[in-house]
This record gives sequence, C-alpha cells and structure tokens, in this order.
Amino acid sequence: MKQFTLSLDNTLTNMNYVSQQLAFDGGVGRDLDQWLDEEDLYRKATLTERISMELNLISLTNPTIGLTFYCDRDAKSVVFPNPQVASGFNLRELPVLIKMNTITVYGPHPSLDRFNSNKVLSVVRKVDLPDRAGIYVYVETSFNYDQNLLEENKKVNRDHLILDKEGVVTYSDRGDAFPVGSRLEVGRTGQPREMKGFYLFEEPTSQGWRAVNVIPRSEYNAEIDRWLWQILAIFLFSLLLGIVLARQIWRMVYRPLNKINNEIQRVEKSDFHSPVMPTSIVEFDRLLRHLERMRSRIEDLLVEVERKEKRRADFEVEKLLYQINPHFIHNTLDTIRWLARLKGNDEIDEIASSLNKLLYYNLGKKSHRSTVAEEIEALKDYLTLQKIRYDFEFLVDISVSDDILSCEIPRFVLQPLVENSLYHGHLAKDGRIEVRIEPAGDSRFTIAVKDNGKGISQQELKKLMGEHKEEDKRIGLGIGTYYVKKAIESHFGDEAEFRIESDPNRGTTVSLRLPRRFTGGGHD
Repeated sequence: MKQFTLSLDNTLTNMNYVSQQLAFDGGVGRDLDQWLDEEDLYRKATLTERISMELNLISLTNPTIGLTFYCDRDAKSVVFPNPQVASGFNLRELPVLIKMNTITVYGPHPSLDRFNSNKVLSVVRKVDLPDRAGIYVYVETSFNYDQNLLEENKKVNRDHLILDKEGVVTYSDRGDAFPVGSRLEVGRTGQPREMKGFYLFEEPTSQGWRAVNVIPRSEYNAEIDRWLWQILAIFLFSLLLGIVLARQIWRMVYRPLNKINNEIQRVEKSDFHSPVMPTSIVEFDRLLRHLERMRSRIEDLLVEVERKEKRRADFEVEKLLYQINPHFIHNTLDTIRWLARLKGNDEIDEIASSLNKLLYYNLGKKSHRSTVAEEIEALKDYLTLQKIRYDFEFLVDISVSDDILSCEIPRFVLQPLVENSLYHGHLAKDGRIEVRIEPAGDSRFTIAVKDNGKGISQQELKKLMGEHKEEDKRIGLGIGTYYVKKAIESHFGDEAEFRIESDPNRGTTVSLRLPRRFTGGGHD
C-alpha cells in the first residue's frame, strides 16, 4: 500500500515539474508566446517546429509523461496544434484530485489521446503570458506507466480507491460499492475498518489526497486463514526439525559425553585398567585419549604417594626409636661423670660432660630453631670429644662476630660441616679448620667452614651439589651436606644460599649466606 501511494505521489510531483517547464517561466512557454504573436508564416513554422521538438524532448526524457498540449480558457480546444489530442474533450468533466491556485490535479480518467483509452493521471497548469489570459498546459501520464501502476495491484487481487482532500472518491476499482463522486469518512492510518463487506486500509500522502486499499471480507479472512495455516506448517516443520536435530545432537554429543563421564567415574573408583571404548567422533576420541593418559598418570602418582607414605611411616618409627627414653642416656653419663670425679679421672669426667651436653643439644626435644651462640657451644663440645678420639693434632679456629650470636639458625648445622672436614678432608698432622661467622651487609650474615685438606674432586663436588638418591643420603660425605642444605632451605627458603668450593691439595670451603633473623621472629 505504501509503495502504491509513493508511486502515485512521485508521478504527480514529476508532472508538476514538467508542467512548470511548459509554463511561461520555462523556455517552451516563451516560445509559445512568440508563436501566438508571430504573423510571418515562415517564422511561425520555425517556431512550430522548435516547440514540437521541445515537447518531444520533454516526453523522451520523462518516461512517465504521455500526452502534452496547450488549451484555451474553456479547456475545450487546443491552442498549439497537436494531432494526438482527441476531439471534443472537456477538462471540466475530469475528476479533480487536488486543486491549488494555478494547478489542478485530476484523478484517474480516460486518456485524452485519440489513440489511447486507458486510465491516466493528469495535471493542468495556468500559463502566464504577457497581455494574454486563458492559456493552460495539460500533462498526463504515459500509457505504460499508468497501466503498470493501476493494474499491478489487480494481479494480486487488490483494488484501490483514490480520495481527494474532502474524502470524495475520484477513482474506484469497486464502482459498485464505492462509486466515483461518493464521500467516505477519513479513517485511521494503518488501521483497517470494515465497510460494505470490505476491509479498507488508508494511506495519506504529502499532497493531501489519500489512497485506499479495498479487500473483500471473504478474501481478507481467507488470507488470514492461509497465514495461520502457513504458521502452523512452519511450526510443525520446525518442531520436526528440532526433534531430528535433538536426536543428532544426542547421538553426536550426549552419548560421547556420557562415555567420558563414565570414564571419569571409573577413575574416581580407582579403576585404572578398564579399556577405553572409542566414540567414532574425532574430537571426543581425542579427549578420551587425553583422559586415558591422565588416568595412567594418576595411577603413577597414587603409587608414588603410597610409596612416600610408607617411607614416611618408616621414618616416623625410626624417629621414635631415636627418642625412646633419652633421659636414660643422660642419667647414665651423669653417673659416669661422678664416678670419674670420685676416682680423680678428670679426662673421663670431661669426655662424659661434653658428650652429655652434646647429646642433650642434638637429641633434645627443643625446637628445630637455635641461635648461632648455641650452635657454637655445641660445636665446642663436639670438638672436645673429637680431639680425645683422634691420634693426631688439628686446630679449629672459631671466629664469630658478637652482633651475630643471637641470630636464628637451624639446629645441628655447624657440626656436620666440621665433621665432613675431619672425616673426609684428609687433614695432615698440622690440619687446620677455620669457622668464620661474619655480617654480610645489614640484612645477612655468612658462615664459612674452611679446611686445608686434600680437597674434593669435581665429580664428587657435582654429586654433593646435585640431587641425592636415597641410598646416598644415608652414608658418607653426602648425608651431612644434604642435611645442611635441606635444613637452611626449609628454614629460610629462597633467601638461603649454599656453596662449596674446593681446590685439589689446597682444601675445601663450605659457605652459607643466610638472612639475619633474631629470636622472637624479628629481622635486623
């Protein structure tokens, strides 16, 4: 409906523009004024040819324009000769669609072309010529355009009415129900209304006239029913398509996902050996292969955890064995000390006293944390025992800065390092071990244990600095070094540094670089 109205509106606008070109304001109007005043036959023939050429040019450049001619005041005779105009025409009998000051638009009417009887739209404009009144220009739509415009809607069983500004019917495809000249009340735009067994749909235009689409009630209801059946058919088709797609999705997605879920449940039940069945879908089979590898990895991890738990249980038993009744050992050593004093054996008294204090420090139930001062005292007791035990002289030089004595340090760190120098350093009779504990800036301190023995080979040095196997941790040089590394890493984390330097036949130096932490948890 809007397309029909827009086409009519554009057609009328185009005819108004063409009529303006043919009026006096345009070039053709001026030529017509000269033609009417010209008495010389030759010049008049020249003007006739020029005006005819201009009229033909306007018709050719405007496909929507048909017959065009000039007429007099009474609108019954032609001013400029045009053989196409039908004789006996009367513009006053045409249905008026719009009427303005100098322009009158006529609704669909039979063409004034003697060779064309089809319905056309037309415009009549007054031509203002100097000292001459009563000249008008007539412009109508072309035969093809009008036929396409008005007959196109009949192909789809749509009839139209055209109403002027007053609501008077100027054109009707339903003359029996809505004859030309009858009046209709203006309805609401876009809202259908029922009248005389028809549904009317109105569409206004910018020029004031209205186009009305006329649909019989039976056809309208049949169209509604047809749309309802089409919607129902589309719904049923969509429902059937949805069922087919749902089944396809179930086959391609749900069943494979269910298989993956079953495999995950088998893993939860510790079933690691059931075969994984493929789904014949590449993406899900890839997921199942990943799941199978993950299942194998989980099984390996569980075996590893079980092995570590067993090893930890063995360690706990071993630890308990070491802690069984330590007071018995201390009491026995105290008894030996008193017996040695009673018999005047000072050397045995010194050995028993040093051993008792050393065992109390190493095997006691105190915290794993200690201080540098306590470590030094335990180291001195250990050295007292070792000097009596070994049959050669060795010197241990201990140098500690006073402001480091209260710094925290893991318990039982210095003794393993000094013991490694004694047992594995291959000291000569003039063997010397230096223990240096010094500040390293405001927030750190260093511990260095240096001997003048034969040193350690590069292969053995790499072994000490690397990861140790379980059997390497229990014997030889590795156990003390491994314990010290693990102790400072556990206590200080990444802030601790451990380094071993050794030169053949010149000795070995073990260095620790630790953060300053004082008893009570504070930092320097």
